Amino acid sequence: MENDESTKKDLILVVDDQPNNLKVIASILGDYYTLSFAGNGHSALKLLEKGMPDLILLDVMMPELDGYDVCRKIKEIPHLREIPVIFLSAKTDVEDIVKGFNAGAVDYILKPFNPLEVKVRVNNHLKLHQAVKEKKRITDELLQNKQLLESVLQTQREMICRINTKRIITYVNRAFASFFGKPENQLIGIDWYDLFPEHRKYAISSLLDTFNEHSDAPIIYQQKAFTQTGIKNWQEWKGYLIRNENGQISEYQFIGYDITDLVEKQQLEKEIEIARNTLKFKQNFLASMSHEIRTPLTGIIGIVELMEQTRLSHTQKDFLNTLKTSSDNLREIIDQVLDYSRIESGNVQLLMEPYSIAKLAAHTQKFFHAICQKPLEFHSWVDEKLPQLLCFDHNRIVQILNNLIINAVKFTMEGHVSVYFSLENVPELASEEAMVKIMVTDTGIGIREERQKSIFSPFSQVHNIETEKYSGLGIGLSICKEIVELHGGEIGVISSEGKGATIWFSFRALKPKPEHLGRDEGKGKKEIPSRLKILFVEDKLTTQKVIKILLNSMGHEVSLANNGKEAIEANNPTNFDLILMDIQMPVMDGITATRIIREKYPDGPCIVGLSANVFDGDREKYISLGMDEYMRKPATREKFEALFWKLFGGDV
Repeated sequence: MENDESTKKDLILVVDDQPNNLKVIASILGDYYTLSFAGNGHSALKLLEKGMPDLILLDVMMPELDGYDVCRKIKEIPHLREIPVIFLSAKTDVEDIVKGFNAGAVDYILKPFNPLEVKVRVNNHLKLHQAVKEKKRITDELLQNKQLLESVLQTQREMICRINTKRIITYVNRAFASFFGKPENQLIGIDWYDLFPEHRKYAISSLLDTFNEHSDAPIIYQQKAFTQTGIKNWQEWKGYLIRNENGQISEYQFIGYDITDLVEKQQLEKEIEIARNTLKFKQNFLASMSHEIRTPLTGIIGIVELMEQTRLSHTQKDFLNTLKTSSDNLREIIDQVLDYSRIESGNVQLLMEPYSIAKLAAHTQKFFHAICQKPLEFHSWVDEKLPQLLCFDHNRIVQILNNLIINAVKFTMEGHVSVYFSLENVPELASEEAMVKIMVTDTGIGIREERQKSIFSPFSQVHNIETEKYSGLGIGLSICKEIVELHGGEIGVISSEGKGATIWFSFRALKPKPEHLGRDEGKGKKEIPSRLKILFVEDKLTTQKVIKILLNSMGHEVSLANNGKEAIEANNPTNFDLILMDIQMPVMDGITATRIIREKYPDGPCIVGLSANVFDGDREKYISLGMDEYMRKPATREKFEALFWKLFGGDV
């Protein structure tokens, strides 16, 4: 069925079991086309295995395998299905003609043949078939060129490589050649495997196998690579199959992207997430440990306060002072660790409220005399230019002052401790802002110059704890620095060894609004409430005992309940002025009990949460859940007095 290219005519396969019919067709078409003959359907299919004709003339009525079946089988073979088939038949029924077209024929010629009709129809279908083939060839070529052009234009900064089915490189772009450090013409024509080290060749071979298994689906893989200069980067490669016009794989195209920045970003995000989870775990762990420590600490501090009110010998007072100092130190350590954890995790928010600078100065004097047991003098000075009231987080500023005064007292054996409050002149401040500067000066041992640069770093000691008698966690000043910076200020030190030290800090405050100026800050106290009926709901027996004795010593009547359920069932809450409600309890927790009491007794007493929970926002959360106020353990007489004044004023 093959012809010499120079004299090639269209090849027609004629299939008919009647020799006379074959002769008739030969006489009509033999001068114009190359003819091949088959006497039955099986012979025709065998001939088609050897070559492809341009057209098939197929008789319908044949033994064993009729024309319809032969046509269907031809159309089932992918590379033959486009060959036009014309049926030759004496069957003139419409059903037969329709059956022929349904089998895949393009035309149906009735016997006996009209020679002119046969010539015209065959010629038209051959021309049409050639036109279809040419259109498909051009379309495929244009599509391939378009895909290549789009690939190059869209990824011109990416690496592009094409290889044929024998792994020979047929195309590379400049980026690909640059990565491998060779000119493009030196890469084209070499074996693709030669670009990879021996230990990678098996993986590359498996990659091509995967390619073929997934048909036309692109494959994507990532790899770590080194440039010619030794710089490590990450690449992502996408592979695509390229097929020829017969649908067979002719080439593989790979496009490589530098994803180093993306991978490093993902790795960084993963590390950040791990660090965030670690930080969250650490904060939760510290909060949990603080909760467990604060509960027994309530018992210790409470007993100390009660014993101070009894008659003690000199030795007993000395023992009691030691116990009080140790418990206060323990509480301070817990607070510092938790504060540092909160600041480290970024969970500290400032509460800007109006506060008197004079009151702040008075606190420093009171605090100094409360902690100092040395023959030291105390001085304070307030700049008269400072407004009477300013808005700032006074609890945090008091925390800084307390820490600085404790350090000053700790490292000063004789002389004085002084605190100075002044107004800084900062031109860039907004009109509603003020910059306050506070200096804490002592006449102590001073700070060595080499240590001054690091004293505000976490876990940095002002003095060497291995060789000197001073102790501490070394995080107090770092916490001060963080709080100062949250306030938009600065902190620093002026000192020389043996000549005392001045630690100063500044913070931004807001000038009060007119409605704040009429407040009567710090004027006379009201009388302490004389007697309250209190229901104390707490599951720890030691805490029950200590708090009850402490409140009784203050003149109040106390009833006890072991959990929220007992508080609801055993007592009518309306019989009490106040309910002190622990948060975490067995059987029924304090939040649930509070909700039930509020629903059952809308006009019930004040409910105050009393817990060792230390998370920021606890107070706001518990108040939003129905409580009137929240107090954090360890509970002290001073805390209770402040609470009662806040809730009841002087009316009780």
